[in-house]
Amino acid sequence: MLESLGYSSQLGQDLFLDRHVFAELSGGVVVDVGAHDGVTFSNSVFFERARGWTAVCIEPNPTVFAALQENRPDAACVQSAIGAAAGSAEFTAITGYGEMLSGLTDRLGSRHNARIDRDISRHGGSKTTIEVEVRRLDSILREHGIRKVDLLTIDVEGGEDSLRLAIRLDVIGDRIHADFTGTSPVLNMGINVPIGYSKAFVVYAVKCVTTPAIPNNIGCVTPITVSAPDNCILNALPPYPTGGRHVIGHFVNPLTMGALAQIVPDKVQAESGMMSLVNIQGRHRDGRGVSSIYFSSGGFGALKGIDGLPTMPSPSNMTGTPVEVWEDITGMSVRRKALLANSGGPGEFRGGLGQVIELVNDTGNELTISCLSGRTQFAAQGLAGGQPGALRACLINGTAVHPKGRYFLKPGDVLTLVEPGGGGFGPAEKRAPARLADDMREGFVTLEAARRDYGFSG
Repeated sequence: MLESLGYSSQLGQDLFLDRHVFAELSGGVVVDVGAHDGVTFSNSVFFERARGWTAVCIEPNPTVFAALQENRPDAACVQSAIGAAAGSAEFTAITGYGEMLSGLTDRLGSRHNARIDRDISRHGGSKTTIEVEVRRLDSILREHGIRKVDLLTIDVEGGEDSLRLAIRLDVIGDRIHADFTGTSPVLNMGINVPIGYSKAFVVYAVKCVTTPAIPNNIGCVTPITVSAPDNCILNALPPYPTGGRHVIGHFVNPLTMGALAQIVPDKVQAESGMMSLVNIQGRHRDGRGVSSIYFSSGGFGALKGIDGLPTMPSPSNMTGTPVEVWEDITGMSVRRKALLANSGGPGEFRGGLGQVIELVNDTGNELTISCLSGRTQFAAQGLAGGQPGALRACLINGTAVHPKGRYFLKPGDVLTLVEPGGGGFGPAEKRAPARLADDMREGFVTLEAARRDYGFSG
């Protein structure tokens, strides 16, 4: 049903509210402030199309307002910003990858502006300042005859700041206690982490460092305890959603490894590129319904004496779908799947390579895709002087898109997944010449990168 609705919420917040708050209420009213194009990351389209709600979509950015009107013909679309008094205001409009970071100029803080500049530098785009109309929300509601609002959803500009994960490890006799005090609070999106999931990755990291050869058993788990403030993002309590918990939870492993590096630096692993997933829904060229998840992996972090392996999902244990199977069940074509040169973090022991994957929509039908990926801002860090791996990116027809969102692939469109590299271990200038020569011969490191990152003089 969801693909037929053009469903495009960010992380399923609307479905959570529909089930647990509104009990599948029909005929309500939703007001969407900062509606963007009406479908991408939308918290209102589900209620309008599935539950028959009246929708008012408010968007000041002129570069996307036309798309909003086209995508939401049954909604009342208003081109305006919302303020305490009617008038006009300065608006920072972004084009390209960071388009959804646009906002009223005087409301954008220094960190938000730094994020905008960083995204433009990495992915292209532009930033301009324009004047937009400002209206009071109550006047808009009166204009459309609305006296009661069931759901008001607001795109809070500046809400794209990074999260903080903190850990303290205490060794107490034959036990280890992990404390997550100082970690950021939960979010109103489904990437929060329950405490059991957080503990699992602490246990995994400690076991990898201490007793990797012993089969899993209760004796490996019992000596390890964890604590965290209620409703920090690593200890989410009901009703906060946790469906996409891997996006944050997988970072508990390198977080714990980083703490252990202070006492056993030669036994810990540099950070890995981790996994990403894309949920794809639509219709096969032969008429079958399609609903499947494409998993892909970045590079494994290096260890002392060991180069990181390419395209490993660490710390997950999922497997990828063979190309032939994927093409058969989805009707898509895998046009390219190749290791990505220079993506592994330079080091005495190099980080594992990432990869590039190109998926072509050959179904003849529109597909809805949901991306849920990390490592697009924070590269896998190296250890002991090793350097970070390359970042992840998601692109549609060559244009970078936000890695946590829903999009529509028209027939012939190409989804490109650029998977990140793992971090390196040890200073790059100490890499054995024979290892570097092997890297260059295999195409893992180019001549230019060898000179730049390893000091190669050949």
